[in-house]
Amino acid sequence: MTTSKGGTSRRRPVGRSAPSAQELLAESKRVGADLADVAGAALHAARGWEMLLRDQLDRQPIATLAVAAGLGYLLGGGLRSGLARTLAGMGARLAAERVMGQLIAPNAGER
Repeated sequence: MTTSKGGTSRRRPVGRSAPSAQELLAESKRVGADLADVAGAALHAARGWEMLLRDQLDRQPIATLAVAAGLGYLLGGGLRSGLARTLAGMGARLAAERVMGQLIAPNAGER
């Protein structure tokens, strides 16, 4: 049996032999290179987020700490009622919209 791209197993066609060790080694090397690329991209993204958060902390320390405290409270299971979760979700959407607007056009509000 072999595994297709979707992760489902299927039977090997009759008359077809198993892959050679050389083919498997080449495929393993390609997978390793792909994983290294993904790891590099993830590290680049993490560094970008770190720089963005440090910049925000320097420019607006109280607001940044308030957001961090609120997220910690939410992630820690601080909200139990449905209404509180709904209100927090609405607030998070509004905050995300504002942050995305600032990231896309950072100088739009300064005149």
